[in-house]
Amino acid sequence: QLFYEEFKAVVSTQSTGVTDSLVIEIIEANLQSDACKIGFMLDGFPRNLVQAEKLDDYLDGQSEPLNNVVEFKVKDDILVERIAGRMIHQSSGRTYHEVFAPPKVPMTDDVTG
Repeated sequence: QLFYEEFKAVVSTQSTGVTDSLVIEIIEANLQSDACKIGFMLDGFPRNLVQAEKLDDYLDGQSEPLNNVVEFKVKDDILVERIAGRMIHQSSGRTYHEVFAPPKVPMTDDVTG
């Protein structure tokens, strides 16, 4: 919630996506929250070298070692299927996938129709 308005403004005005600096601010703020006191898992972050370096700097500054890293190697065609099949109902934010979690009626929101 801390960065919701800033995030929303960036997403609605930029076609290039969210900046590394905003992503890093959000990650750092969340890592300082009570929810991360006993540990945390980052899924899909860092996505590039700048983000990885900033995460290293942050963790060094907190004297918090990075204990484990898991990398999943997935074939490109599987990734394309997962990404290309995603669907989002714009007004509610509900998500569907045409193969793995389809709506009950094709191309129709399960709640609003």
